[in-house]
Amino acid sequence: MKPVEYKRFASFAITNHRPFIVSSGPGTGKTVMTCQVAAELGFEVPPPLYLGMLDPVDVGGMNLPTQPDANGKRRLERLLDDWLEPAFTATKPTLLLLDEVDKGTHAVQCAVAPIYDARRCGKHKLPDCVSVAGTGNRREHRAGSVNTLTHILARTARISLEVDPLAWIDRAIEDKVASEIVSFVKQYPSCLDVSLRPNKDKDKTFEEIYQSGLPFENPRSWYMISSYLKDGLDNLLENEVFEGIIGQGVNMLLQPHLLLVRTSVDIQAVMAGQAWKFPPKEKIGAQYAFVIGVGACANKDTADRVIEIALELYGMKEREHAMVVVQTAAKAYRDLSSTPAWMDVLRKHPLGQSIREARRV
Repeated sequence: MKPVEYKRFASFAITNHRPFIVSSGPGTGKTVMTCQVAAELGFEVPPPLYLGMLDPVDVGGMNLPTQPDANGKRRLERLLDDWLEPAFTATKPTLLLLDEVDKGTHAVQCAVAPIYDARRCGKHKLPDCVSVAGTGNRREHRAGSVNTLTHILARTARISLEVDPLAWIDRAIEDKVASEIVSFVKQYPSCLDVSLRPNKDKDKTFEEIYQSGLPFENPRSWYMISSYLKDGLDNLLENEVFEGIIGQGVNMLLQPHLLLVRTSVDIQAVMAGQAWKFPPKEKIGAQYAFVIGVGACANKDTADRVIEIALELYGMKEREHAMVVVQTAAKAYRDLSSTPAWMDVLRKHPLGQSIREARRV
């Protein structure tokens, strides 16, 4: 499934308490996406349980002797572990997320199995307000997965999540990922994740990565690089640091892109009202960085300036780039359409009419 389809399915499954496990490569956002869907539905999400960290007793509970009764007799009582206590005592809609289910030993898988369909852990039963979901990798991803027992497969819906650059860009804009990174992925979408590498045997890709021990590109790694850029990592260190995050091949494309953007675009100066010049067509990466960077700056204080720049681009016959500015701004600032700049200016302009006709915002 593509991310849009997965979110639609996850929303249905969580709402209707249908257990499922979603799998894809490392760093592709399975856990984050599932938690986001649950949060959007109003579900509480306790810290995910990592099956690779659990023993069977952590799931089944520890046997402890009770206090003597009136006759002096004691018995053993299996107490629910605090790993699971938040879910089994929940009174509000809650998602119990079993993360990295493929890392659990067979004994742990057996202990967890009844939670999926019987919704039980020994004598303890999940409240009706709780849904159960799992995330994990597949064995070919070489992430330490063990074989999933067949009776686990029979208890859940197994969903495979695909990486989609367009969906990632939309999410990255909302998450305020550095515009240099968003524009790079827009220009080189196959560099978002190792699964998108062209002309590669997908079954051998992760085996080669595993054997080499070298870093590789994935959605999580781009968020990591964005954090380094936003925190102000010394430019002289970027080449080696980023090579250690996304690998040498992709970093060889990223470094000239960063240089191009920095020498062609100064988003902060543009937003401050300084005169600007749109990069020429041969600098497509800088054009992407400009329009995405301007749009990503949209907030209640900058909406007027963002719309002003979009209209100036339209006047320069850069209609498509002007539309990207507005589309990006609408994703970065959800209340954009309620601002005076939108209501009083953009709606009456041909650019606003084009956007409405295209139904892009």
